[in-house]
Amino acid sequence: QFAAVLPEARVVAQTLASLEREVTMRLADRFGQAYCVDELLEAGFLERTFEGGLVFVHDRLRETIVASISDEDRPLRHARIVEVLGDAEQAYPGELARHRLRAGDHAGAMEELLTIARDPGVQNAQPDRALSCYAEIVELDDVHTLLVPQNRTEVEVERVRLMSFVGDKLQAIEAARSLLAEPLAILSEIELLWCLAYSFLNVGEVPEAWEALEQALHLWGDLQEDPTHWVLG
Repeated sequence: QFAAVLPEARVVAQTLASLEREVTMRLADRFGQAYCVDELLEAGFLERTFEGGLVFVHDRLRETIVASISDEDRPLRHARIVEVLGDAEQAYPGELARHRLRAGDHAGAMEELLTIARDPGVQNAQPDRALSCYAEIVELDDVHTLLVPQNRTEVEVERVRLMSFVGDKLQAIEAARSLLAEPLAILSEIELLWCLAYSFLNVGEVPEAWEALEQALHLWGDLQEDPTHWVLG
């Protein structure tokens, strides 16, 4: 039945299926000619919600349509979503980043993820979300080419800081130790040692917590004696 739909309507259906959410009729029409959406409604692929939005009649149908997209066309569908949502200014926070990643625009996705993760409002009210954004950045295959070493270290340190407060404490300990094994600016070392002490304390490793705290205080003392450490690693 899907093969019988006009080719341009199939493209619209695949794009809407890749969007993975309800849309307004007005937004749906931006993905193609109005007759495409009308045909999908008449063919029984889409239906109107009580509020007037559009959804697929069944999630299994949506998944089947997504599966029909070729590997070559998949990035194009997500790139189209980024274009339309960006122009219409109707993207949810983080939504464009998700579709940019699937479109292969890692640089654009990373920029949006960084903006969300570094937002003080997000860090205070939704620290889990900020941590998730940092995790997505770190897991990018080409993060080493997208971020210069200094910025990459800043992202890693901030991720560990959030992880020590709202994430898995054992993972935070492992990540902090791994970073501390590398050459770092003294302020980054101090912050990581504080995170290490806090995480150790939360898992009941009091001696290790005291040791990390003492190291942090020692470095802090060095910092007061030699202010050049504020800018030098």
